[in-house]
Amino acid sequence: MWDSSYTIPHFNYFQDGQQYKPLISLKKCIKPKLLFSGTDDEFYTPKEIQEIYGAVPEPKILHELDSEYDYRYHPEFIDEVNEIAGQFLDKYLPVF
Repeated sequence: MWDSSYTIPHFNYFQDGQQYKPLISLKKCIKPKLLFSGTDDEFYTPKEIQEIYGAVPEPKILHELDSEYDYRYHPEFIDEVNEIAGQFLDKYLPVF
C-alpha cells in the first residue's frame, strides 16, 4: 500500500548547481567526462562552455549539438546524443 505521507523530493538543476558547485568536483575528477553543449544554449554562452571545458582535466570530450539547451524535444538530437554517448562508453568503459 502506498504511504501518502512520503513525498518525492523536488530537484532543480539550477538551484542544485548553485548549492553544490559541480565544477569544483569536476575539476578534481580524473575519470572520463562527456560534456554536451547546445550551440543555441540560452543559459550558457559559448565562451562560458569553453571556460568550463578548459577547467576540467583530461580525459574529456565536448560535443556540441546544433540545438538550444534542452535538445530532448528534437528526436534527431536524441539519436545524436545516444550515438556519441555509446562511442564514449565504448572507448572508456572496459568490457568484461
